[in-house]
Amino acid sequence: MVLAPGFAFAPARPSPAVIRTGLSWVRPSRPSAFGHETNDPVTLAVGLAAQDADAHTAAPAALVQLLADPSTAQAERSPRL
Repeated sequence: MVLAPGFAFAPARPSPAVIRTGLSWVRPSRPSAFGHETNDPVTLAVGLAAQDADAHTAAPAALVQLLADPSTAQAERSPRL
């Protein structure tokens, strides 16, 4: 799902197969089109794997707080090494 300009979120269904709830951050080497009319191209995609429904709800809330932090936003815009 492309949720905002340049940002995609890819949650998986909660599953007992997940060892530990986690988020993965992907910054493609080139911006990628996901087919969203107004928010493409995507420069950051975040995936979510959650063990259960509670974690599936809590993780996006934590992600929003993290992305709202100015230092995180600055780091996300930093040039790649």
